[in-house]
Amino acid sequence: MVYNYINNTMSNNLQISITPGTVFINTAPGQTSYAKLTVTIKNTGTVAIKISGIAITLPATLAPVSSLGSILLNMDTATTALWSFVPSQFTMGEFDASPQSGSSVALSGGGVYTFILDMVTLPNSVLATSAQVTAAVTLADGTMFTQPLTVNMGVTVAAITFFNALPSTVSPGQPATLKWQCTGIDHCLLVPDGGSAPLAATGQLTVNPNATTAYTLYAYAAGVILAAQWEVTVQNPAILTFGGFHGNTVVNLHDTIQLVWRCNQFTQKVTITNNNQLTIPNLLTNGNTLQNGTVTVGPLSAPTTFVFTASNTDGSIFAQQSVTIGITDVTCSINASNTNVWQKDKVTLSWLVGNATGFSISPPLGSAPAASLGKKNASMALLSPFDIFPQASVTYKLTATGFMGNLPATITSSVSINVTQVVINNFSLSPQPIPLFNQNGNKTKLQWSTVAQVLNITPWGAMPSGDANTELTAPANGTTYTMTAGTQQNPNLFTRSVTVTNAYGPFTFNSFVTQWFSTAQLIGAFPTMFNITLGMLFSLQNTDPALMAAYIGHLMQVQFTGVTFGGQTTPVITVQAYLVNAGTCLFVPYSFGGQFVWSNGSNPTGTATIVSLIN
Repeated sequence: MVYNYINNTMSNNLQISITPGTVFINTAPGQTSYAKLTVTIKNTGTVAIKISGIAITLPATLAPVSSLGSILLNMDTATTALWSFVPSQFTMGEFDASPQSGSSVALSGGGVYTFILDMVTLPNSVLATSAQVTAAVTLADGTMFTQPLTVNMGVTVAAITFFNALPSTVSPGQPATLKWQCTGIDHCLLVPDGGSAPLAATGQLTVNPNATTAYTLYAYAAGVILAAQWEVTVQNPAILTFGGFHGNTVVNLHDTIQLVWRCNQFTQKVTITNNNQLTIPNLLTNGNTLQNGTVTVGPLSAPTTFVFTASNTDGSIFAQQSVTIGITDVTCSINASNTNVWQKDKVTLSWLVGNATGFSISPPLGSAPAASLGKKNASMALLSPFDIFPQASVTYKLTATGFMGNLPATITSSVSINVTQVVINNFSLSPQPIPLFNQNGNKTKLQWSTVAQVLNITPWGAMPSGDANTELTAPANGTTYTMTAGTQQNPNLFTRSVTVTNAYGPFTFNSFVTQWFSTAQLIGAFPTMFNITLGMLFSLQNTDPALMAAYIGHLMQVQFTGVTFGGQTTPVITVQAYLVNAGTCLFVPYSFGGQFVWSNGSNPTGTATIVSLIN
């Protein structure tokens, strides 16, 4: 259909046309009719016409709105170089051409612009005998010229008599034969697999699809394009289910996992792989089939991903599904039978370690433990429980490694034991050596300061711990007191002894010269001893002046033992004597020494012991 418009101002002809002028619709069920519409704009004059825009609008009676998406827009080579041709962003069914330069384009005298709308899907029935396509041309000066283009519509006598495939269902790669028969058709095209060469109106083609494929037969005649579809179903392997038994996705460390699968009837081969090099048993034993089966894999030492593949015989067509089986979170705990104890008391440690890849206790408990790893609540079989006897307060830490949330993890558990230590701070006599204060004997205190659960002092027995003392009266020289301190479990942890030493003897005297002194010579030192007329003075050796100071000027009873005098050794002699000074000079009055005569200038040796204090 050709229309002419004469621009009176420019005296040029602008000719707009559309082909074909008639389209034919196939109303047969299951078949679709298409049209290829070509709109041309020609300058029949000699002077160029500047055009800034072109719009082509299809009515819904020719191109239903639901089918607009199938339209393929095209232009001839000359037009393509100058114009862009796209669906309108604003008006449904409108297709706009705009200059690529952004300004107007000159259509020279005799020039033609060609715009093609291919694969316009026509309605399934003839709604009207004709439809009006509108072409609007806008000139550079803004003037717009709108031209209706009539397209007639009729029922086609051409038809696709049949189009099908035998068989319609095949295995991957197996042949299926597509067959068709058309009437009133010039040639056909088959998409896909039909190639680009025209096919006869009646014919067949063998295809080998690897997947389900929809084949479209396009049948071409004057003013009509018909189309029909047929789908060839390919029986691909498919996985219906795969995973742990009862949906299990977690196991304890070193446990096994039971995997189950179900596949469709087209599965010809099944395999399972994993990322931890676990051995996969033969899948087609113990009653398993390609379509249904179970297999036990493990033990698992780490989270593991299993990949199940269902395929055809050569594995070229396959389906895959994966599942990750995790490890139960690692756990650990350590406990003590008593956390407050006395030194070296028995404490029993016990612990539980679950789903651990490794663990340790610090400070170490002797030799390396023998571990029973992997099972739920696994424990150190050799050392749990384990008895310790702590000397001091201590904290034991249990460290376990494993997985938490399928990620490597290290966790710890600790127990602290507070130990009260047994201590003897002091165990002594005071004063020591013990001075002689009176005729009834001497006194001292046995004192102690301890921290102990059990305290014994020999010869008395159990005594209170802490700070305490006991007064002793006239303890025998050389008497030994022994303290043992400890706990109820270990009563004899520590021992300490103290021995009584009396200050009054024994004292040795030797290598000195005895001298006789008159009363007049001694009266200055002993004014109260006016009745003493004569005596001997001895110098005592190995005495402590500080201890002897209390006895200066006192009359004492002194015992001499093993005295050698003038080549003779005397028996034990007890005499009365005065301590002259702290320099331990002992004066023996002659009147008291009558049992043995000591001459002036002699050098006696032996031992002297203060027996008692007279006054």
